[in-house]
Amino acid sequence: MVIALPAGNPAGVQGAAMKPIAVEAAAVVDTLRFRLAASRTLPRTHVRVTVQVHTLVSSGDQDHDALVGRVRAALGRFIDSAWTVSGVTRKADDTGFERVELTASAQVPVRENYNLHERARRASVEGLAITDPLVDSRLPGKVIAEATMGLQEHVLEMAQERIVRFDKATGRSWRIGDIPFGVDTENYDVSPKLTRRETAVLEGPTDDLLTTSERLLLVAQVTLKSNAA
Repeated sequence: MVIALPAGNPAGVQGAAMKPIAVEAAAVVDTLRFRLAASRTLPRTHVRVTVQVHTLVSSGDQDHDALVGRVRAALGRFIDSAWTVSGVTRKADDTGFERVELTASAQVPVRENYNLHERARRASVEGLAITDPLVDSRLPGKVIAEATMGLQEHVLEMAQERIVRFDKATGRSWRIGDIPFGVDTENYDVSPKLTRRETAVLEGPTDDLLTTSERLLLVAQVTLKSNAA
């Protein structure tokens, strides 16, 4: 590209002699855009069970350890696991007792997910009741994060394989310009790592025919850019 500028005169002076100078244009960079998807199926080996615990204690009873012991003993009869207790409240009533309410939860093997309401009733004793068992079958966040990292690495490997093939097909040299992860996630349960989460049934023989799994799908928009000749 050639641009004419005034030679030896201030810019804007009419009639000044024009001296041509050469300005090198920026190299043209071509792009290729496509999508890649990677998925992984993760069996659910554990579920999180959450229950409500209600018990009565004397308003003058300050033996916290004894209370914790009774609660843990009841929870152990329900499902033998490491229970986490939260949301403890104590409310006095007119009978001279305090009503203690709390929430307990634990990660338990999927084989323990049966007849929970009846088992909670049987584990309850006079003055202490375990109620409202709820099951959360979603995989723990740590498992999702590790699996998502693996999917991202797999997408990068696939992009590199595409580069080798495109180099050969076009006779040019390509490089990765941009890869946004997590596209096409509208109307789906999406993890914080931008993977689509879906329930899936395991194919083939398994130890438990009722075992389900969670399928993670990661879709990426890949942009390749040509290297300057």
